[in-house]
Amino acid sequence: MGDVKFIGAASIWIGFVGLPMMILIASASGLTLVLLRNLAGYPTSQTTRLPFGPHLAVGLATVCLFNSIN
Repeated sequence: MGDVKFIGAASIWIGFVGLPMMILIASASGLTLVLLRNLAGYPTSQTTRLPFGPHLAVGLATVCLFNSIN
């Protein structure tokens, strides 16, 4: 349940307005990883487990970066 705790802490940090964008970026990052793994020849099936926490961190960092620019 670490991902849920991470999202809870991130929502306090970036606010509920930035939360959907963070999850969208994290999901896109995870899907990109799966695509790159398939292109590299690693088999991916329904039972393949990938950690989602690093992708959430990428999403959080991106949202924080764009929030600091605006």
